[in-house]
Amino acid sequence: MFDLKLLPEHKIVQVNNDGKRHYEVDGEVVKFDSVTTFLGKYSDKESLELWRHNVGDAEADRIANEARVRGNTIHGYLEQFVLGEQFEPLECVNNYNAIKKCLVDNLSVVYGIEYKMYSKDMLLAGTTDLIGVYNGKLSIIDFKGSNKIKRLHYIDNYVIQTLIYAKMLKELHGMDVEQLVILIAVDGVELAQEFVIPKSKFVYYERELGYKFKKREKRKNDEQ
Repeated sequence: MFDLKLLPEHKIVQVNNDGKRHYEVDGEVVKFDSVTTFLGKYSDKESLELWRHNVGDAEADRIANEARVRGNTIHGYLEQFVLGEQFEPLECVNNYNAIKKCLVDNLSVVYGIEYKMYSKDMLLAGTTDLIGVYNGKLSIIDFKGSNKIKRLHYIDNYVIQTLIYAKMLKELHGMDVEQLVILIAVDGVELAQEFVIPKSKFVYYERELGYKFKKREKRKNDEQ
């Protein structure tokens, strides 16, 4: 269904220390923070802490674990689908179909699916959901699940995450991403929400990412 032009794989070894993920790349002993760890560490946690307080720790842990399992399931199905493998989805079928329809309608070329990358400039490593041509433009595409409708200003970290992967793609392969795409499968909704951020809008998220790098630098200086 899709034109698979898969990029070569990078040798990236995941290392877990005290429950935190780091990566070693291309045999180098320099450790890279994972993208998700970096974003979690240097983002505003006030709203998350308020939510945990309101629902209670036990319920918050249950919801988080449920979301993690759902996300892993959807990602696994979509990887198989994009690669043209035959399978029958048994769980999260509606969520899977919601994102699948967006891909069928808009995706043409695939350069990477669950593709591992890193950046020596940013000292980060991670796995992007999908690199491909979406609506005729080279895109970093991210899959998410949710139990309620999202608005763009709720998902800044999702966009920043895809921006980081766009920077990695440029650093490693010289490919210029033209847009960032966030596809969110919402429980009970037939079609996934589609957020498309064109390159002209990257500047806002570049600024937010810069603030996070400054926080990281300050923390490192404080710890020395």
